[in-house]
Amino acid sequence: MAFKSTGKDIALTRNDTNGKFTFDWATSGPNKGNPNFDDSRANAVLVTLNSYKRDPVGGTGGYYWDPSGLRGTFLYKVKQDRLATKGQLQAAADDGGQQLISKLVIQTFTSTAQRKAPGKWTLVVEWSVPTGQYKQTVNL
Repeated sequence: MAFKSTGKDIALTRNDTNGKFTFDWATSGPNKGNPNFDDSRANAVLVTLNSYKRDPVGGTGGYYWDPSGLRGTFLYKVKQDRLATKGQLQAAADDGGQQLISKLVIQTFTSTAQRKAPGKWTLVVEWSVPTGQYKQTVNL
């Protein structure tokens, strides 16, 4: 039987042991062995948050296929700064959320940063799409 997608974005599963995400694979039914899809847009949100935005000053970061240099966030810079503030982290995350809102991928986006230790953060992001509200925790 042919593969049938049930959503617009690949579904992710979080490993509670290490906090990492992986694709959610179908283990039964007609799509067995193929990735599951859903409408949560979790993949789009996490990829945008973890993509390196091009630094307008030094030109570092960014992707070859993004000539505008606008895709991604500066979260990678904040993670490298042990004196980073909660506001810097939230601003970087919110920039990624606004990119997805402007492309009509998601409808709303909010982020909250919590310091665990110097240089260690937990970022809680929440977003909504027409089919529901989603929340994800990301360790930085």
